[in-house]
Amino acid sequence: MPETNLNHLDSKLISILVNFKKVIIIGLGNPIKGDDGAGVYITEKLKGSQKKNSINILSCYNSPANYLGKIVKFNPDFVLFIDAVYHPNFILGDIVIINPNKILELESFTTHYQNYSVILDFLNKELNKTLDYLVLGINVEEMELADDISEIVIKSSETIISSIKKMLLNA
Repeated sequence: MPETNLNHLDSKLISILVNFKKVIIIGLGNPIKGDDGAGVYITEKLKGSQKKNSINILSCYNSPANYLGKIVKFNPDFVLFIDAVYHPNFILGDIVIINPNKILELESFTTHYQNYSVILDFLNKELNKTLDYLVLGINVEEMELADDISEIVIKSSETIISSIKKMLLNA
């Protein structure tokens, strides 16, 4: 089961910077489908926060394949996916940390599951290395066309933005 304990979110994000030279943060989702746009909401708010060339922030929306060239050119060591997830055992707005060894569980958590595996397979082959990665998700409910992002998902998004900005300050 993915982890929902946020007591160590800040330290986990900072450890990414300590252990990896080049980090890319990828926001996934469709902003016109309400809460599904949470990942893109976060990366759009983070753009310009990075002070070093060792961190790149991309809003890939629901078509990350369109950004593979940019990702390859950046040549990251670590990929942080930020996405909306859904699981009935979680509460709306829960922030979920999904570790790589739990990637197979994602099939029941997100509509973007295939995107993770396709992106990672392509990048690993293209870059001739095995990338480390983490999925940071927000449990959502409203994913209908023309819905706005719910207030609770915005609040959780702001928590993630704050944690990532702390990470970027340590970069």
